[in-house]
Amino acid sequence: MTLSSCRFFFLFVFISIDTRIYADCWNQTGNFGIPISIPLNSIPFYNSTWFLLLSISLVVLISFLLYQSGMKKLTGEKEEEVSRRSTRLKEQFLANMSHEFRTPLNAIVGMTRLLSDNNPKPDQINYLNAISKSSENLMAIINDILDITKIEAGRIQLYSIPFEIKPIIQSLYDNFILKAQEKNIRYKVSIDESVPPVLVGDPLRLVQILSNVINNAIKFTDEGVVELNCTTHGYSKSDGNSIRLFFSIKDTGIGIAANNMESVFDSFSQEVSDTTRKFGGAGLGLSISKKLVELYQGSIHVESKSGEGSTFTIDLPFQLYEGKELNKTEIHSNPELRNAIKGISVLLVEDIEFNRIVALDTLTTEVADVKVDIAKNGLEAVALASEKMYDIVLMDLQMPELNGYDASRQIRLLPKPNCDMPIIAMTASALEDEIYRCYEAGMNDFITKPFDTNILFRKILNQIQKEKV
Repeated sequence: MTLSSCRFFFLFVFISIDTRIYADCWNQTGNFGIPISIPLNSIPFYNSTWFLLLSISLVVLISFLLYQSGMKKLTGEKEEEVSRRSTRLKEQFLANMSHEFRTPLNAIVGMTRLLSDNNPKPDQINYLNAISKSSENLMAIINDILDITKIEAGRIQLYSIPFEIKPIIQSLYDNFILKAQEKNIRYKVSIDESVPPVLVGDPLRLVQILSNVINNAIKFTDEGVVELNCTTHGYSKSDGNSIRLFFSIKDTGIGIAANNMESVFDSFSQEVSDTTRKFGGAGLGLSISKKLVELYQGSIHVESKSGEGSTFTIDLPFQLYEGKELNKTEIHSNPELRNAIKGISVLLVEDIEFNRIVALDTLTTEVADVKVDIAKNGLEAVALASEKMYDIVLMDLQMPELNGYDASRQIRLLPKPNCDMPIIAMTASALEDEIYRCYEAGMNDFITKPFDTNILFRKILNQIQKEKV
């Protein structure tokens, strides 16, 4: 309450004297809502002394109430600001951590791949495989830590898009069959005929949920079998075309002791330290799956006995797809994919030398007749893009002089046709906000580091084909 409003309140009390004393207070946001009416004839020894004392008491009381209200509002605003600031700092920390981890890993993974493709000696192959597997494990742990932090911060968004379920199940077989074969484990997947071919939901999060559980099953199984089954208990048109799918992942692994069943979905949880040392991992996969299932408004349960394996059951809601047949993207084999983009011209924008080497050598060794120009920062990229037309621009984001976002914006301001060059962000950040910023800056697509060469080439081909349409 300001000083001027205090004066108005005092004036109101002292001039409103008739046979009663009236008092009503308010602050700058409106009426405070405490009207007081006291008959003067009810006051013993009605005289100026009693009147003065009563008026002062009313002023003190109402002023105190106003003070309390103001302090409560001020405290709430401060807490809200602290919460917003904490969220911003956490997001910035996540972005920085993602970048600082992924940038050196990109060089390690990329150099290892290039060496593996360069006819290494038999004993070198073992060393390279060890580096590759260690890098993959480290990348998986980093991704899990980022995912669990994003989920807990409420930064995960589920999408509703049409997708085919059978290719999803097949991809889960393809992704894990080699890992199972390395341990001499039988790995089987099946999908019931009652499951509709096309559903509406978030296929990427579905794959993540199931992958974490399957990976866990294979990790803790030394012999026997791991099975994935997908089925449904039917659906009803009266339910708004909704359908629930049931996924069961069964293994013959070490199982879970009864006293550990309640904590199996807790973050960083594994049964004992010996388990961690033997099987590795941060103990985040099941926790992430459970949190994603809850976001999906589904459920996940486990039945297990120590030494007898485990069965995880996941229940997820989807919508039936009623549109036309989905457009199917042609899947190229590796040779076809590389042949389809041969002879392209590329502007590679990257400030870190090791990452430049990885990207440049990947392009020149796997794509025939490719022509690559290099820019070490955003300013050089804009200058080159203004002088020459490229089939594709591969743009790093965090660079000195001029970052990738601003460089992309400046390229979009160039005269035609240079302003229309497709730009693919090569980012060390996996945060959705960073990806949104890429599109907002005018980029056409993105790929995270360390990058998969087949995914990179497919994204390049997609952009080139769009330009020809």
